[in-house]
Amino acid sequence: MIGLRKKHVPLRRCVACGVQRPKSELVRIARTPEGPLDIDAAPKAPGRGAYVCRTAECLQKAAKGRPISRSLDRPLPEEDAQRLRDLARELSETGREVGP
Repeated sequence: MIGLRKKHVPLRRCVACGVQRPKSELVRIARTPEGPLDIDAAPKAPGRGAYVCRTAECLQKAAKGRPISRSLDRPLPEEDAQRLRDLARELSETGREVGP
């Protein structure tokens, strides 16, 4: 049939491992205007964002700070890094992924 088009799937790259995936398979870390980072599982928060795979390994790498800091154009505060490490620990204990 003429006129049928495939739906566009937006792709984003994980700042921790560098793998390009559909946006829906990643967690968005948003730099909010108020200051703290927002772990945005359903990417709707305003502000500059960085994407990370929904795995404990990638969240641990992101918590080290450099990948997130470079993407968000600001240093990663220790309390935000600890939130990422806590989320990674929870994922490894439960064996599930972060989801909307």
